[in-house]
Order: sequence, then C-alpha cells, then structure tokens
Amino acid sequence: RRGELVAAAAASLSRTVPGAENAADPETVLDRLLVRRELGRLPAAQRRVLYLAFYEDLTQPQIAARTGWPLGTVKSHARRGLHRLRSGIGRREPLGAAV
Repeated sequence: RRGELVAAAAASLSRTVPGAENAADPETVLDRLLVRRELGRLPAAQRRVLYLAFYEDLTQPQIAARTGWPLGTVKSHARRGLHRLRSGIGRREPLGAAV
C-alpha cells in the first residue's frame, strides 16, 4: 500500500509543481504530506508549539516568550502534540482518506 501512495505522490507532485521531479524523492514528499496532514489535526496550541519548534527552530523558552505561555504549558503542548503526531502517523491511513 505504501508503494501505491509513493507512486501517487510522485505523479501528483510532477503534475502540480514545475521541476519537482528534481526537488525530492517521492518518499520524502509522502512523508511531508503525512506530517502536514497530522499537524492539521492537532489542537491549535499544540500545532503552534510544534510549528515554532520545528519550522522556526525556537527553543521551548523562546516559544514561551513569544506566546506568553508559561514554560510548563509549552512543554506540555510539545509533549502531547508529539505524542498525537506519532500516533496519527503510526495509524498509516491512506492519504486520500483525510481529504
């Protein structure tokens, strides 16, 4: 089943993004799509903390300063968000099922 998803991601990417065939392999594209889908399913606070941590490369104290939340709250959102992200990705639902 994963092979079918990889092939579909590669075909979709090559049709929608010019030059995408050289940008990344289909496995990487599929992984990004799966992570993006699961991030979208998280509660807003967890999604924000993980986005700031992994996409903006902020530390937890920096996230606390930016959001105005206590450091313990940031740590809780990060821990719970990562747990839900792992659980969601581990379910391995077909990508089309979320759309």
